[in-house]
Amino acid sequence: MTTKTGILLIAVGIATFVSIILVILCFKMVVTPQDGYLNLAIVLASVSLGCLLGTFISPESGSEQSRFSVYGKAVSAFVSGYLVSKLDKVVEMILSPQTLAVPIASFRLAASISAVISALLVTYIVRAYVYKGNPD
Repeated sequence: MTTKTGILLIAVGIATFVSIILVILCFKMVVTPQDGYLNLAIVLASVSLGCLLGTFISPESGSEQSRFSVYGKAVSAFVSGYLVSKLDKVVEMILSPQTLAVPIASFRLAASISAVISALLVTYIVRAYVYKGNPD
């Protein structure tokens, strides 16, 4: 087994472990039957965001890096100008002690953060260490 294969297996193992735990907890941390599906949707959206960020921070080629630079400038202009002014109140509400005192809200925040980080790390590891410079 090569080093790249070992790294890939470890990354997939970590992602699988985190995913299984999050899916189980999505249906354990519920008040109504529909909460499990909402929890799962939040986790899946967070995984998608993590994969997007992982891809963005680990360009595989020079052309991808230059395109990502252009995309990054456009996104940062949008985020710093419009989105921050709109999301400030939402973030303030989510991180308020009253919201975090509700167990399901705290779970959704923690699950989404762990899903983003897990997906980001796995995507980054695969792109930066396993497939970097590998034409096949």
